[in-house]
Amino acid sequence: MAAKNEDNLLFLSDSYKITHWGMYPENMQVVYSYFESRTGAKYNRLVFFGLQHILEKYLAGPVITGEKLAQALPYLERHLYPGAVNENGFRYLIRRHGGRLPLKIRTVAEGSAVDVSNVMMTVENTDPNVPWLTNFVESLLLHVWYASTVATTSCEIKQMFWTYSEWTCDDDAHIDFQLHDFGFRSAASVEAAALAGAAHLLSFKKGTGYAGRSVFSASMV
Repeated sequence: MAAKNEDNLLFLSDSYKITHWGMYPENMQVVYSYFESRTGAKYNRLVFFGLQHILEKYLAGPVITGEKLAQALPYLERHLYPGAVNENGFRYLIRRHGGRLPLKIRTVAEGSAVDVSNVMMTVENTDPNVPWLTNFVESLLLHVWYASTVATTSCEIKQMFWTYSEWTCDDDAHIDFQLHDFGFRSAASVEAAALAGAAHLLSFKKGTGYAGRSVFSASMV
């Protein structure tokens, strides 16, 4: 059975990244990239959440196969130009690593609130023969922005609830249930709805955020 497009890593990137492998210096061995929330964001902290889903669904295990390469090559070369795909590089990953990705990804704990302009995730290749791989997966890893944005927004709203509750209420028992999640109806897909729902639950009903009372912990994720 042919691989589905959404299961083929060669399709899961901005298409221009397919060509970047040929732009690195010949003696390049390591590419080290990092992820941050930049100064100027709406809030001064971002709640980092959603990476484990991306890793487990799209990047773990033998994700490059001969079948997937054969499926992607004609499409990508028609879209770009003959020779655009690093066919030898992907075949090297299959031959040397069994289709697994020799990447080291290090992050803060998911659910952590991190001040802007601080590193939340780093990515680097562990095989000097594939330095181009680090930034090839950037587009997919940046999907973490969606769940992180929902987690941050819910947490900031909860902070507002704490403030007004202290001014107007006799107790705070209602806060964990005060913001109900109706996001499924407006989500782009079932997967997006699941990620957003999990992100929201970091602050409401199943956990408390950095806003006012306690700090997220990895055990909540």
